Amino acid sequence: QYIKLFKIRIGYENRIFLNSLTARRDILNKQLTTASSHSPLPVVSDLLSGGKYFVFTSYTPKWRKLWAIVYKLLTPKAS
Repeated sequence: QYIKLFKIRIGYENRIFLNSLTARRDILNKQLTTASSHSPLPVVSDLLSGGKYFVFTSYTPKWRKLWAIVYKLLTPKAS
């Protein structure tokens, strides 16, 4: 079995990783602004994805656009 939730420390900050689609959706829906309002890590973000990795992005209009895409991917389509 895989661990559904784990925490690591990156520099001075703790990061929580979720290994379950349901857990990710629940956390992102319930704590949308809280989860995104961490201090920015521009170097890490640029190294990992050229600045397009929204987990390391501050709560900005750019983050909202990226979140909208992720939300559509995580939400099941209505039949």
